[in-house]
Amino acid sequence: AGPPATIVSTGSEVDPTASPIVRRRKGKEIMVDSDTPKKKKLQEQIDAQMARELEEQQEREDLRMNEQIARDAEVARIHAEEEIQGMIDSLDKSNETVSLEKKKELISDLVKYQDHYKKVYKFQSQQRKPMS
Repeated sequence: AGPPATIVSTGSEVDPTASPIVRRRKGKEIMVDSDTPKKKKLQEQIDAQMARELEEQQEREDLRMNEQIARDAEVARIHAEEEIQGMIDSLDKSNETVSLEKKKELISDLVKYQDHYKKVYKFQSQQRKPMS
């Protein structure tokens, strides 16, 4: 004994054949109209309506996804722009630091030069004085 049988609905209640039903009555065959063609036509209309609704739903979903992609791309662009601006600012600060370091170096050289000049001037002044 296995698991109980499962009934799977296909969504279609139409019989597999659309041929009219034939009944026997006292040896004579009587043609009886079947509801099968009407059911089939109704099912086709329902299927067409469902297909239209699914298509519209898919179009709405595609539109929503495209809008989301556009928003995500804009956010990514803004983040990239901010990151690049941060890098530029960092480079500017680095350049300022380099400039500041260069200024310090030049000032130091100037002070050394002035100090050296004073020593040379003092020496020359002493050389000019007559020895007493």
